[in-house]
Amino acid sequence: MTTDSHDTTQSSQQWNPEKEKEVTETSGEVTEKEAPIEASDKVEQPKRALQLTKEAILKRLNELCADAENTNKQELDSLKLIFYKLHNAELEEDRKQFVETKGTEDGYIPKISDEDEKEFKGLMAVIKEKRNKQSVEIEKQKEENLISKLVVEL
Repeated sequence: MTTDSHDTTQSSQQWNPEKEKEVTETSGEVTEKEAPIEASDKVEQPKRALQLTKEAILKRLNELCADAENTNKQELDSLKLIFYKLHNAELEEDRKQFVETKGTEDGYIPKISDEDEKEFKGLMAVIKEKRNKQSVEIEKQKEENLISKLVVEL
């Protein structure tokens, strides 16, 4: 008797992300219906990112500093990424203008102020410090709870 190593129970149809389907079961029969794919979901994130300015990012970081213990790490990472994209784009534009006027990069000194970057780094350091402090406190509380649990079990 020969065994077929090819599994014929799997569907030969490939998953198509453009036609994502939602499967629902009703009284034993399975029905499929097209799940609407929101075009705005794909577009909103980049649009928001492009609309942010360095000043808006710094303002948001100031707000987050007040409640640094409860900040979302993803939001912080996103703000950092966008800030440096904007910052590097400004530096590159400044460099291009210098090369266009002088014809060479020799003697190039960025005209863009580092004050925004210094403020950004300072705010991120404050947030990091507060989050680390909270992390240490949580770890300390866990140790105290473990000790009290072990004492109760004895």
